[in-house]
Order: sequence, then C-alpha cells, then structure tokens
Amino acid sequence: MKGLRVIAALRARGARPVAAYVDLRSAATGMDGTIGHLGGVYVEIPASVGIADVDWRVFHGLTVVLDDSDGNRVRLHQSARQIAAVKPERLTVNVPAGDSWVVQRCVRGSWLKALTL
Repeated sequence: MKGLRVIAALRARGARPVAAYVDLRSAATGMDGTIGHLGGVYVEIPASVGIADVDWRVFHGLTVVLDDSDGNRVRLHQSARQIAAVKPERLTVNVPAGDSWVVQRCVRGSWLKALTL
C-alpha cells in the first residue's frame, strides 16, 4: 500500500494531494502510489489486506474517491465506514448497481443522500 505511504510523506512535509483515489482490488495494477498529473494519489488496497488493518488516518481532511474493482460490497461498505470515521473533507463511494451506479457521498463525517446514476 505504497499510496498510503506517499500521502503520509506528503503530509509530513506540510503538503497534501488534491485527492486520493482508493481502489479495493484483488490484483495489483502497479498504479499504487503514483501521483497523477492533477495531483491526486492512487491507492490500491489488495484483497490480502484486512480492512481493519489499514491506517485510514492519512485521509483526514482530504477528498477521497473509493471504488471496488472486485465488486465486493461488504468490503466496500466496511472501507467507506472506516474512511468516513477519520473525517475526510469529502468522500465519494461508487457502488455498482446493475446497469447504473449509486454514488454515496460523505462530507466531513456526515452522509448525504445517495445519487443513482
């Protein structure tokens, strides 16, 4: 989970990424820890890592987008709750729902009404 270390290092230097793009995946893509051209950091959380074992505190005050490439809704919802608990500035959770998506949003620890796209 190099991406979490990259964010922690940025924050230790007094900087922060524009956003954190978190993807729960069974297989690594090699994107973990990369910084995009707009200043966002990509974070991969492999299936081999337990959600309770992740230190989500680096996301406090950040904009976070959470996806689950594997479609494991239980893991996605567990992660969303853990991230929301550290109070990111904004959290967007993309949940596949058949042919559409349900987008759940949380602002500073408070969940807003879900949108279906």
